[in-house]
Amino acid sequence: MAESESSRTGILETHQKELIELKEYLTSHKEELEVAKRTRRLSEVINKGKKNHLPTYPKYLLTEETIQHLKTPTFNIWQWEPNEMLVLLEHMYQELGLMDHFNIGQLTMRRWLLKVQDNYRNNPFHNF
Repeated sequence: MAESESSRTGILETHQKELIELKEYLTSHKEELEVAKRTRRLSEVINKGKKNHLPTYPKYLLTEETIQHLKTPTFNIWQWEPNEMLVLLEHMYQELGLMDHFNIGQLTMRRWLLKVQDNYRNNPFHNF
């Protein structure tokens, strides 16, 4: 029980430090953030100041054949590696217009896809 409590305390302290750093960053970049609010790209401006803010994954070139086959119910996702699935998912969200409709920047989408992949539990009936 004590170990769990100290673990929570450590996590809280880490989050408090991150919040203080974010507040300092926001204060020092107030003018830039005002412009970002108007363009609704706040998260991209904030993340621009972080080092290595976006882990990269190899950008696979999707052939037209793959893109067309991706739209069919017979598309076999199991032939793709997890990092290749990221490219396929990003393409699907762009093609479906979800990123434009919900005003999601490419940086935000990639970070979200990577977080989903990183936190996905091994399940033989699901992807990733």
